[in-house]
Amino acid sequence: MIIIFKTIIFISLFTFNLLYAKNFNEWHSSGGTDNLKYSSLDQITPDNIKKLEFQWEFNSGNFESIQLTPIYAENQLITVNREGYLISLNPSSGEVNWKSILLKREVARRGVLYHKGNLFVPTFSGIAVIRIDNGLINTAYANNGYFKSNICSHCDVSYLAPIIKDNKLFVANTTNITSFELDSGKLIFYVDLKSKNLVTRIWSGFSLDIESNSIFVATSNAIYYKDSDIGKGGFSNSLIAIDANSGNILWQVREIEHDLWDLDMVGAPIVTNLTIENKKVRCVIGLSKTGNILVVNAKTGDLVYKADYKTLTDSNLYPPIRILDIKKPKPISKTIFTSEDLNFKGDKSDTFLHHITRNHKEGIVEPSIDWDVIIYGIHGGPQWPGGSYDPLNNLLTVPTNNYPWIVRTKYISTDQKIVSKNILKNLKAFNKCITCHGSSLNGWEQDDLNGDVYVPSLINLEKHKKSQKIKNLKDFKLAHQYLFENRKYTSYEYEPFFNQKIKQYNNVIEKRLKLLDSFIFFLPSILKDKIINIFNLKKIDYKYKNYVDNLNAITEEDIRIVSNSLKKIDKKLEEKNKISKKYTAQVMLDKNLLPASKPPWGKIITINMDSMNVVWDKSFGITRDYENNINYPGAMNFGGTLSLKSNVLFATGTKDKHARAYNQMTGDLLWEVKLPASGSSPPMTFLHEGCQYIIFNSTGTIFYGFERSDSLVAYKLSNCNATKPNQKK
Repeated sequence: MIIIFKTIIFISLFTFNLLYAKNFNEWHSSGGTDNLKYSSLDQITPDNIKKLEFQWEFNSGNFESIQLTPIYAENQLITVNREGYLISLNPSSGEVNWKSILLKREVARRGVLYHKGNLFVPTFSGIAVIRIDNGLINTAYANNGYFKSNICSHCDVSYLAPIIKDNKLFVANTTNITSFELDSGKLIFYVDLKSKNLVTRIWSGFSLDIESNSIFVATSNAIYYKDSDIGKGGFSNSLIAIDANSGNILWQVREIEHDLWDLDMVGAPIVTNLTIENKKVRCVIGLSKTGNILVVNAKTGDLVYKADYKTLTDSNLYPPIRILDIKKPKPISKTIFTSEDLNFKGDKSDTFLHHITRNHKEGIVEPSIDWDVIIYGIHGGPQWPGGSYDPLNNLLTVPTNNYPWIVRTKYISTDQKIVSKNILKNLKAFNKCITCHGSSLNGWEQDDLNGDVYVPSLINLEKHKKSQKIKNLKDFKLAHQYLFENRKYTSYEYEPFFNQKIKQYNNVIEKRLKLLDSFIFFLPSILKDKIINIFNLKKIDYKYKNYVDNLNAITEEDIRIVSNSLKKIDKKLEEKNKISKKYTAQVMLDKNLLPASKPPWGKIITINMDSMNVVWDKSFGITRDYENNINYPGAMNFGGTLSLKSNVLFATGTKDKHARAYNQMTGDLLWEVKLPASGSSPPMTFLHEGCQYIIFNSTGTIFYGFERSDSLVAYKLSNCNATKPNQKK
């Protein structure tokens, strides 16, 4: 009996493993099997990786950043460019097999899926089905080759690779989850994650777990959400489980209540079995830009290690901002910024750091007109690709960003006419101000694509505490002492304002002078001039000057005139209810345009998810300070990682444009190479004609300080017997 019983158990376990075995050799979806960014290919090892060398380069001709990780199927490598092309390449040479233009907009922004001879391609109009043999739409599927719900005009916008199970297609659109019958295209369910004016997006990842028959979704923060309390944030900032049959929402774990700062959940949720208190538990792992790692029981939705919410800020201005205070595993990056984080160097640049943080209220993340908020995490911690996961060793590897952002609140005018009228009355003085502050006097700022220039608004200066009061020329010079030549402060709206307004102003003056002259034409010139001065009918003789010239030209009289005029403008705007608030967020940089916090500014961290302990923690990339000839550890990064069964970890995305390989178990650097630009999506791998290839999408990113390229590059071992073609240009 015992032998029979053991045999039954063995057969049951064998059958279970057979049914649920995963093929980690394939790369049919952009995140690899189960979106783990893991491969069981082991031709490349820590011992032979130094023989890894360049094989080919494909240039798409489009220099927009590509976030799609290619896939490999039927001896083809599938990629895209941002012009709407789906592209098939020869895996051993990088030569084009076919190019398919689907739309005049991009397709497959962050994922594509292969299934039974077809490519399932996310677009702005549903999932398109493309034959892999020729790149043509397969009209035999769904509605002439497109799966879409048609519930609203924007309901079928998708960025992520869909998932197929049995005869069902699951799609993560930007605001909903849909399920279709694979053959007919019939809509099975539609799960809307919007509520009222609160919009939660799905742009980073979702997963399907066969064992629990559940879809797991990572959601963004809520846009159009600042002042109201809608269910503590609706479905935003959450890990959500959905029944794969019915579409019913099974559970939700919200990491942040009332997030104001874009601290999304990121990456496809990772589903795995973990050993918790000596028991195997089916778990979902979710990552957040805050550095929190959520480990949730896949069936119940309970945090495996209990965590309470802590309140970050609570006042009458906003609903309380609360975040899960997760202790296990420990957060891998931080959100709250302190003065101890500043990268003081013991030179004159330290005074600049004191200046830009002078209005920071430590420990507070609530926005206010009276103080600035400095936080980490708007670009991560972890970024949109999330991490890679080794299911054999239960190792989670995550690249992180570790640099601060400064968030400011300012008053702005919403009525240009009121402001312009007063400026023109005192244009000689205001001419020197609006060069930088703009014709609206609202100031301006660079975004995260361009830099850290911030020019404050001149509207309602008396109504907030952090405003530096300027009563005389000495105060003015103190307020402007930290302007540097390596930052361009001239307002983009300066020239257009003058081109239009001064021309209009001079035309009016010209008409009035002609009218006046018809009455006083008989008077001597000296009397004419006096009358013209009385009526202030002088044309504006305008010549462009840059902000440095205008700063040096400011006088005490200019300050007096501008100060009095600003008070009149504020009063008129207030009477008309034409003053509003604006929030701005920027990367916080020091005098030399480096992150203002202490390095490392980028890291890679590997965690054993059974013990929840960090296995290794290393700086990622190098940041060069050219001014002082210094290399700092760690760099901004937006690429991702790839884990191999052979314990090799590939990582890319740093601003220094390098791809690197590490020992997955120790973090030791094994190999590195400089790419045409930084990696812009996680690497991938495949086996073709007996050789294992590593592919890096090397197009850079849109953010500040990164270069662009149009390159996809391939590497393989030099001693592999596949024929090496010439480099493709």
